[in-house]
Amino acid sequence: MDAELNDESPEYAGFWRRAAAYVMDTALLVFCMVQMQSYFWNSMAGSSAQLGQDTMLQLVSIATSAWSIVIGWGYFAGMECSPLQATLGKLAVGLYVTDLDRNRLSIGRATGRYLGKIVSGIILGIGFFMAGWNENKQGLHDMIAGTLVWTK
Repeated sequence: MDAELNDESPEYAGFWRRAAAYVMDTALLVFCMVQMQSYFWNSMAGSSAQLGQDTMLQLVSIATSAWSIVIGWGYFAGMECSPLQATLGKLAVGLYVTDLDRNRLSIGRATGRYLGKIVSGIILGIGFFMAGWNENKQGLHDMIAGTLVWTK
């Protein structure tokens, strides 16, 4: 167990604080994606005459989608397995993520949590809402990865 996490009685993070953190993180990532899409668009602008406008739009869309998955993984998994144990959004609302034994996440577990979020979203977001009624306030992605979200 990490030394700074020796609280006598930590509390599980509630749905609304988690949702607020996720909105902040998503806003940050969307900003990054818009910048990246602009970069791809500008770097391919000279090729538009040769490729055609529709083909160029498809290429920019594919490149942006692929990079958004990689950047999302790097951001969420990287931050949650770091010594901070939280994304910037979670830090802003006073949350952190651990495994079931309150240890810092490994990159593998953090990756599993990130991939679990895709599953949580695919089923109409129900996996996220589960944190509102689950005993340990775990979303489906937390159950898949064996993680807990705590308040500081």
